[in-house]
Amino acid sequence: MIKFFRKIRQNLLTENKFSKYLIYAIGEIILVVIGILIALQINNNSENHKKQQFEITILENIKEDILADKVDCALNLQYIKVVITNEQHLLDFLLDESIKPTDSISFNDALGIDLLTLFHNASFNNLQNNDIGLITNNNLLKKSHVSMTFMFQHLKS
Repeated sequence: MIKFFRKIRQNLLTENKFSKYLIYAIGEIILVVIGILIALQINNNSENHKKQQFEITILENIKEDILADKVDCALNLQYIKVVITNEQHLLDFLLDESIKPTDSISFNDALGIDLLTLFHNASFNNLQNNDIGLITNNNLLKKSHVSMTFMFQHLKS
């Protein structure tokens, strides 16, 4: 193909057809520009696809973190219910001398709650550190701004 274009260019120059050569040169420049534009479009599509895949990955990780937090909260709630029951048994025992201590009172659980609630927020922090603009869904974007505001207020207090 390059030999073909080279022959056309040489024939036009040797026959002193400068105007035709100029049209040919402009056509060749236009072809090169079109090729560059196509390559840029392909590159942009590839970058957009990578961003979409990254967005999906982050959102799936956030979903998994939320589900893990939900499980942790359910377990903590169960434990708190047991502690409240044991504290009530202990309180009844301390206030009413006629009640005898039973094995059902777990004094360790009744004397204090050492709960440490850690939220699974690594994916959320990853999204904050990269770019919150990766989220293309407007509803999710609005909810993420609300939740970030809530988390910052929670962390300050």
